[in-house]
Amino acid sequence: MKKTENKKSFLSKDDLMLLRRAFGYLKPHIVFFILTFASIVLGMVFELFQPLLYGRIIDYILDKKMDLIWQTIIFLFGLTLANGGISLLETYLSDLLGNRIILDLKRDLYDHLLNLPIKVYDELRVGEIISRLEGDVGTLSNIITFQSMRIILDIVKVFGIGFIIFRINMTLAWIIVCAFPLSYLVMGWFGRILRRKGKKMRKLNDNYYSFLAESFSGVREVKALHIEELIKGKFIDWTRKIFSLQINMDVIGALSGLSTMWLSSFTSLIVMGIGGYLIIGGSLTMGMYVSFNRFSGMFNGSLGNIAGLNASIQQAMVSLERIFALIDNFMLPPEKREGLVPEKTIGEIKIDHVTFSYETEIPVLQDISFSIPANQLTALVGASGGGKTTLLNLLLRFYEPMEGKILLDDYSLSQLNLDYLRGQIGIVPQEPFLFNMSIKENLLLVQPEATMEEIIRATEKAYIHHFITSLPDGYETVVGERGTRLSGGQKQRLAIARAILKGSKILLLDEPTSALDGEAEEYIHKMIQELLSNHTIIVIAHRLSTVINAQQIVVLSDGQIHGIGTHQNLIQSNKAYQRLYQSQWNTFCTEHLLEDQTNKIGVSI
Repeated sequence: MKKTENKKSFLSKDDLMLLRRAFGYLKPHIVFFILTFASIVLGMVFELFQPLLYGRIIDYILDKKMDLIWQTIIFLFGLTLANGGISLLETYLSDLLGNRIILDLKRDLYDHLLNLPIKVYDELRVGEIISRLEGDVGTLSNIITFQSMRIILDIVKVFGIGFIIFRINMTLAWIIVCAFPLSYLVMGWFGRILRRKGKKMRKLNDNYYSFLAESFSGVREVKALHIEELIKGKFIDWTRKIFSLQINMDVIGALSGLSTMWLSSFTSLIVMGIGGYLIIGGSLTMGMYVSFNRFSGMFNGSLGNIAGLNASIQQAMVSLERIFALIDNFMLPPEKREGLVPEKTIGEIKIDHVTFSYETEIPVLQDISFSIPANQLTALVGASGGGKTTLLNLLLRFYEPMEGKILLDDYSLSQLNLDYLRGQIGIVPQEPFLFNMSIKENLLLVQPEATMEEIIRATEKAYIHHFITSLPDGYETVVGERGTRLSGGQKQRLAIARAILKGSKILLLDEPTSALDGEAEEYIHKMIQELLSNHTIIVIAHRLSTVINAQQIVVLSDGQIHGIGTHQNLIQSNKAYQRLYQSQWNTFCTEHLLEDQTNKIGVSI
């Protein structure tokens, strides 16, 4: 264990590789870096003049040279004003540089996350992503800009001030220099502790952000289950854990600073005693002693920063590890986007001996083959877990088949350009995802250049235009997060309008009527029939009433095809379809019997 900790107190080869990658983000902004560094150096030069001038003023006072006293004071005042201006410029440039690097880091990390294969998101937690994207990126930017410039500056100051204090008095200078190794050992020990604590804090933050994301996205379930107090208790637990660890880290940081201060104070007392002896002996003037004291304070400060840099880097390395681990751990082959772009899309799909599994030994789809004709309605029916939604995911190339292939108009999906493929497929999930923006903005996401006439044409085809225009703000109505201000049927029709506006030849409807009332379901049926003239429509359905008029029904169960045909064919000869139909008929009868009994009770009352 000790061996590991000692290793971590310095930069390992892996740490240096991470730092090199991090500093790669500095290259595009090297001009700003140079300007910022130049302003810091200029400020340092002004700062170094001040102790010498203070010492001279004291010597002039002792020599009673008033004219030189006033000249030096005026010069010192001008130097202070100039230093203030340089400090303001330095702050502006360093903030500008830091935020530009943060922007680049966030852009690259976000772009990487968006381009990961969809299966990665089966493993990632939203809170962990937010924690790394927000907290760790800021820490990384700080080390690339502020920390890197400060360490260079402190090294320069150590040599510059070291030269000056040795020129003033060699004996006092050696006392200051010899005290440094002890300070470094103390700071290094605290640095190792802070790195371990920092890792623990980052992990806590991941869990905390994940909990927040879950509790707010599931607020309806929280209220419906009446578990507000339980959730609040968990929130307080996470907050207390973070609070306790933060206090612990602050105390360790304070102890680190206090230990360094004690060593510095002890060194200053020794310098004071020997300095007094030298002044009395006449080998050192009072003014030079005052200058030496101020320089020694700056020298110790720079040495302390260099020593403390280890602790800062150890904490920053935690952020570097987490950011690049997020990239490296998911360095899967990116989605292949290049490929063929056919001039025309007919919309005919062939499933050819496809087998697929989600990282398990049990296939979700097992050697299935069938065709989906263009401009017809094909329904996928069967019990939950039969592989229907998985097939839609394969059509969108969210996943690749383990065996077999899927073809669109005789082109294998793997041959096609990914943007073209997904542009030709519009998906309407069971719970459509809408962003917290206006209806118009949600529609324009898929076709930013669309005119208002094109938007209206799409919403009319989806039977949602009349509803939109009845709203006080019409198309400018904000739908709320995930479309919470709209009903299930309205969200479904708006998602269909979005797919139509997108210009998709193929529409994938996942359980489009499962949660709709009779009127909304009727709209969906009518819309599907009208869209068939120019679209291939694939519907996943539990309600067989939704697809009873489909030109083709595919019965999927346990990842295998148990029948293909029309409703009339299947109801006569397919046992799997007959069981589905009988099950739904029994449910329908039970629901209507209960409804009739309720109505009779109401009449008798």
